[in-house]
Amino acid sequence: MLIKNDKQVSLDQVNQLLRLSADQFDDASRRIDDAPLADWFAQLASERRDLSCELEELVRQSGELPSRPDPDKELVTNLLTGLKEAFAVDHIKHELQQRDLVEADLENALMEAQRMNQEPGMTALLSKLAAHVNTVRSRIKSILST
Repeated sequence: MLIKNDKQVSLDQVNQLLRLSADQFDDASRRIDDAPLADWFAQLASERRDLSCELEELVRQSGELPSRPDPDKELVTNLLTGLKEAFAVDHIKHELQQRDLVEADLENALMEAQRMNQEPGMTALLSKLAAHVNTVRSRIKSILST
């Protein structure tokens, strides 16, 4: 078992949340009936996977190995999310609220990673990720307020 330092743990947390959000946006894109929103979710899923790959590459360049997600945990998380959505009265509102919860977790993880990682390449990528999450959260909140 590898012992990870705080910097590595913070980056792993960001990457795990990127992958989780990608999977959940992808699943949500297939569950909701609003075509423009479903398309946006599918686009976000793709962007998140690309960003995760970019982060993993920077981690490798620093001489570390990124951790891989636990497929069993992801399956259970996705099943629970689908069940909650199935019983929600306003499924689109519920879906947006659930996506925003993961975005909030990702935002917090990014703040911690930015605090811990000061290397120029990593700082730039983490800033790019933070801006992306901020944009997504703003759009979710805008849709929820209409």
